[in-house]
Amino acid sequence: MAIGDIVSGKIANSSTWAYFQPAAAVEIMITAVLVGLGTDQYLGMYDGTDKGTGRVGMSGNFSISGMQKMGITNTNYLATYTTDTYSFYSGIQIK
Repeated sequence: MAIGDIVSGKIANSSTWAYFQPAAAVEIMITAVLVGLGTDQYLGMYDGTDKGTGRVGMSGNFSISGMQKMGITNTNYLATYTTDTYSFYSGIQIK
């Protein structure tokens, strides 16, 4: 991948955490995330040790969307937990 490339993907729906961690020296600006309509939905940053870093989350039927941009690196990356089938992220590589 190169600077300016679009990065997107489906967030796994399971009873475990899913992560999107760029390669070393790569930086990505996440511009949209939808973690939707299920129970126990969480979205946030993960540093390899603490899932609570910047985490937002709730339980019940709701969706997380309309978020502000989120920069991620190999050190601090996207962490999600969802039971919904139609959850995704999208962004652009900036470095």
